[in-house]
Amino acid sequence: EDATANETLRNRIAVEKEVVELNAKLESREQELDEHEAELMSLRQELQGFYEEKAREAGRPLKPTPKPSGKPPGILQKGPSSQQRVAWGAPNKVGHFTKGSSPREFGNKARHDAMRVEALGTQQPP
Repeated sequence: EDATANETLRNRIAVEKEVVELNAKLESREQELDEHEAELMSLRQELQGFYEEKAREAGRPLKPTPKPSGKPPGILQKGPSSQQRVAWGAPNKVGHFTKGSSPREFGNKARHDAMRVEALGTQQPP
């Protein structure tokens, strides 16, 4: 009985240790992703400044960039694409947003799911 309890406790500790390690790895990846997104944002701003300067030199006006609305972004919102990503594992793929995939990728996946249904005659996964 004690051996079984010890083995169960040992297994539970191993699983908890693995969860802690995976959470640390996930946090590290999230931080990396945030750093890459910040760098990408600064590069986009630099590129926008370059385009504005070239347009000014050529005497061509640029259309003003759209201002983000006060509403939180979402893939069902009209206008510029969302800043959020979609969690594919969520039961409601449209309603659950986390870091993971862009709305464009969500659209591509939805189109591919529809194509698979038409081509293979299989049902879409729930």
